[in-house]
Amino acid sequence: MILQPLNSGGAQPRRRRYKVNETPDGSRQLFSTPVKFVAGVEYEEQVYYNGQQIDPGATEDYTIDESGGPGTGFDQILLNFAPKTDDKLWVWVVPKP
Repeated sequence: MILQPLNSGGAQPRRRRYKVNETPDGSRQLFSTPVKFVAGVEYEEQVYYNGQQIDPGATEDYTIDESGGPGTGFDQILLNFAPKTDDKLWVWVVPKP
């Protein structure tokens, strides 16, 4: 999914890292981001688990969704596994290669 940050004005960031709002607990699989993203052509999301980039897709490691419905901005990550309490989860929004 190609994403670009929602911004209230000014230039779009070139590269941004966001920590998820929730703390992993060994059972949680749904996490939210502090900002929303919209579909675009210049940016993409990258999700990192304990420093390793994981793969997007329903049959891979995670999917993303819009909690407010279509067109409201992506702000949820559903993992296909449950990170442990001391695991780290970050979302990067980066320029599309």
